[in-house]
Amino acid sequence: MSIMVIILSFGTIGVVRFRDYIEVQNGYSDVATYVRTIQNKARNSIAYTTIAGVPVAPDYYGIYIEDNNFSLYACTDSGGSQLDCVEQEGNIKSNSFSNVEIELSSGCPGNLIAFKNSSLEIIAVIGDQVLGQLNNANIISTGTCDILVSHVNGGSTRSITINLTQNSIDEQ
Repeated sequence: MSIMVIILSFGTIGVVRFRDYIEVQNGYSDVATYVRTIQNKARNSIAYTTIAGVPVAPDYYGIYIEDNNFSLYACTDSGGSQLDCVEQEGNIKSNSFSNVEIELSSGCPGNLIAFKNSSLEIIAVIGDQVLGQLNNANIISTGTCDILVSHVNGGSTRSITINLTQNSIDEQ
């Protein structure tokens, strides 16, 4: 009987770890898909609004990560140190990966990672987010940002490394 209990306890631990791993994989896949989607919108200069009936593409498409959640933004360069950003889709982290945490690495210079329209230059933006606008924004184009996707129980972690200096994305 003792042997059966030991064998079953190892099996249960394995199943729980595997479930945690699958939840992280699904959350990672969703985040990576959103990053690639905003990159493709910038590459193809997808218009998000119209002015006098004419489609207008933003200067940047970005993903804003904060408080274990993320949102998609379209941003227009207002000159100086300000980007006017409009939230396109907010609070995307769904119930499907409620046991998964999403955060930026401490070395990332901003909460918004954005792709410049057409050129695909990648930037990070530090700013005060108020009503869909980033005020007093500092635009940084050097360094790296890691988007970390991990399970609340620890263990499994995946990351997407965005190199601002080289304008590259490495999914790990």
